[in-house]
Amino acid sequence: MPPLLQASLLLLLHYSFLSSSSDYFWALFGDNMLERFAPSVSLPALTPGGLEAVLDFLYSGWLSLSPSTLPVVLEAARYLQVEAAVSNLLLSRLRFGLVATSDLAALSHAHRAMATPLVRSQLTRALEYHALGSAQPIRQSRQTSLRALPNRVLLVGGGAAADCPEQQMLTFDLRTRTFSSLASGVPRRLRRHCVCSVGGFLFVIGGEEVREGDEDGGKSVTVTTTNQEAGSMQERRVQFACCVVEDVIYAIGGRHTNPETNTRTSVASVEFYDMASGTWRRGATMPRPVYGHASAVLGNGIYVSGGLHDGLFFFFFGKCMCTSHQSDAD
Repeated sequence: MPPLLQASLLLLLHYSFLSSSSDYFWALFGDNMLERFAPSVSLPALTPGGLEAVLDFLYSGWLSLSPSTLPVVLEAARYLQVEAAVSNLLLSRLRFGLVATSDLAALSHAHRAMATPLVRSQLTRALEYHALGSAQPIRQSRQTSLRALPNRVLLVGGGAAADCPEQQMLTFDLRTRTFSSLASGVPRRLRRHCVCSVGGFLFVIGGEEVREGDEDGGKSVTVTTTNQEAGSMQERRVQFACCVVEDVIYAIGGRHTNPETNTRTSVASVEFYDMASGTWRRGATMPRPVYGHASAVLGNGIYVSGGLHDGLFFFFFGKCMCTSHQSDAD
């Protein structure tokens, strides 16, 4: 077959397929239209990204969407009269709880299909979810969770230099056994902190914040014990243990620094994070102060072992009661 004839047949097949998939293309490639045999067609009313997404949907059945592309894709689908791409059933599969609050308002006015009762109810639930604040990790649903959660090991803060901890976060891929940097990082330079995860949220707790500055023309390092990141703990802690039991974060023992005397004291106190209210509450105290220890969860109990007490090695093994989550202050 001559190349020119082959190209003409291929073009005709494309035109036939598009005409059968879209009322717009059906009219565009009609018998009385000049575009019927044109080698190219101009569509200035559409953005390249929107047109590409709709064409990919027609040929593959896959519609790629994101908060930034959804408005232009909906507009392209409406303009080309590809109703299958903007059907109410398809839009209902979107997980609006993962869309930022600032984008939800814009999306609600992006297309008339977004105003259907089903989609509107999902938009409303997404806004209600964002209004939960600290309670979001324990109020997860299908609309607010990721479709796939790959297993990753995260390195948060710390680093090779104790006086200059890093703010970047590294992720370790178990399949390729390689580290890579994440786009987001830790807002402060932290060391001796704790990290845990609840409901797909990462919590960075306590530790020491390291700040660099100039003093008399030389470099100085200021270290401040912090109780920030996951709310504000009732005590500033470093070298403590943290763990999660039934979606409750526990902070156990550790040391805190007296800002007036700059002395450190080990503590036996335990507190837990109430996500419903976004506050820390006191739990049952350990038998004695300890820091630099380890903890593990078995069933509804927390087991603490090892650590130091007033600079001396101290071995402690015991169970912290945590099933009732009651506060000593209540």
